[in-house]
Amino acid sequence: MVKKSVGMKRVQLLVDAARVSVGVDYGIDSAQCKIRLLLESLELANH
Repeated sequence: MVKKSVGMKRVQLLVDAARVSVGVDYGIDSAQCKIRLLLESLELANH
């Protein structure tokens, strides 16, 4: 069974990790893109 939901706690952890990544200035953009894709997948799974 595959877990299809992403909790806000996990989302916040991803965003926080991207903010403090050393030497990676595109981390926040990458995290935001990943979050958007995960939320879209979640919306599609719920319809």
